[in-house]
Amino acid sequence: MHPIYIITIILGIAVLINLFIKIKDKKLIINELIFWILILAALILISVFPDFAVKTAHFFGFKTGFDFFIALSILVIFLFLYNIYKKIRLLEEKLTKLNENIAIRQSLENINKSELKNSEEGKINK
Repeated sequence: MHPIYIITIILGIAVLINLFIKIKDKKLIINELIFWILILAALILISVFPDFAVKTAHFFGFKTGFDFFIALSILVIFLFLYNIYKKIRLLEEKLTKLNENIAIRQSLENINKSELKNSEEGKINK
């Protein structure tokens, strides 16, 4: 077994342990844990069974298992970026609506204050 495979297995296990510590400390949600477990499991499987990874990579047109893993990782990263963009866009829309509501509420409060002040001035003048 090549040293890179051993290093990959050790790093994969270390990251898995770190993930479980984070889930215990409630710094990670279950969906994220499942995603990272799948990614790390695939990486460890590629390291443990490089022949299977090579066959799978050849099936998809790649020369090595790591090339296939890297290409797949880039695809997954693009999907994450797209989801993050959607969430940011939704938050921007909510923030805009919230600012509009705050501005309307402040305008109504200012109008009510000025009407109250005018009515008090009218009572004093009478």
